[in-house]
Amino acid sequence: MLWLFLLLRKTYNARTGFVHMDCPYGCASCGAQCTGRVFAEGFGTYQSAWGHVANGFDLAQGFASQNYYHLVRALLGSAACPACGRFAPVLVSQTEHQAAVRVDRATSRFIWAGTAAGVVLVLLLGGALYDKSGWLALLGLSLAITCGLLVLHARTPNGLPLRLSHPRNVSFYWQDQWVVPNTTYTPSQDTPVARTGLFSGLTYGGACVAGLAAVTTLVTWASSFQTLRVVNLEDATIHIVVDDEPLGDVTTHVDATADAPQQTFSLRSGSHVIEAFSADNQLIERRTVDFHAFDRQWIFAPRPRLHNACLATVVTTYSKYGSAPAPVITPYPPPPFTTRVDDALVGSPTSVTMDQNTSETTRTALRVFDCSTMDDEPASFATRTRARP
Repeated sequence: MLWLFLLLRKTYNARTGFVHMDCPYGCASCGAQCTGRVFAEGFGTYQSAWGHVANGFDLAQGFASQNYYHLVRALLGSAACPACGRFAPVLVSQTEHQAAVRVDRATSRFIWAGTAAGVVLVLLLGGALYDKSGWLALLGLSLAITCGLLVLHARTPNGLPLRLSHPRNVSFYWQDQWVVPNTTYTPSQDTPVARTGLFSGLTYGGACVAGLAAVTTLVTWASSFQTLRVVNLEDATIHIVVDDEPLGDVTTHVDATADAPQQTFSLRSGSHVIEAFSADNQLIERRTVDFHAFDRQWIFAPRPRLHNACLATVVTTYSKYGSAPAPVITPYPPPPFTTRVDDALVGSPTSVTMDQNTSETTRTALRVFDCSTMDDEPASFATRTRARP
């Protein structure tokens, strides 16, 4: 039905032309009586849902005449008196109310935006003190600047000030001549200063720069969180301490897909002292590691040389036209090791890539092997009997 309506509908437009009408005028303030002349033009539209209608244009012309009379009445009601120069009291009251509402909205925007900026700044600075990181404080400052600039923008009223002006197409026959009152009225609560385009541009530009700084700071702050994967090569639970603060325990439980017991912890960028203690609180290993920003993951395995454990990268290439060849195993430097690894998990694939030209898929995994089997057929560290220290 919609396509049928769009296909058959027909629109008729009509206009009265720019003509004048003389109407009696009486001032509600001073009581002056005179004749007002209004120049206006009315427009009318009639739309038929079923194509051509014989009286379609006549209906549009009738709507144009009605709109013309409504326009004349509205223009005459918004005119200023030629005797006292005042506008209709109802019109003045409505303008004052609109000005008061706009001022109240500007004030409320200022209060709410200022409160939001203060709350955000306090919360983020509190988080920065708890986190002991300067990035979060800078983030809070950037967000506060953004909110402050938006507050400044919200505090200024929008557009030109509200003002009543006598319409130029309305004249009065007063004292034996046609006159056009040159009268304006500005509400008492509205500001006469309008916001300029330059001020708006500077405000929006400053807000965009502060917002960009906040986003950049947020990305930098998020990248300062580092992942520390601790591999337990012992036969008992070990306790991990970072900068004299307990971080967590790593048990001897081994998942079916893992080569050794392991646990993941979160640290911040910077230099840290990592210590591993046995169940009886004996120091097993101590390492000082400088965690760099934007590095993804780090691995720490206490006493790997004692347990004859080797860390290696296994790269396997699969082809859909045949079986996979033998994997390429690349050992890391000999243990002991605290090795930085990008996008890698012990015993899990680090990346899977596919060559569109050769239809080959390359799978890269980080493994923990028994060093004694590296020259022959590497065996998972979890499958051998570990020596006790």
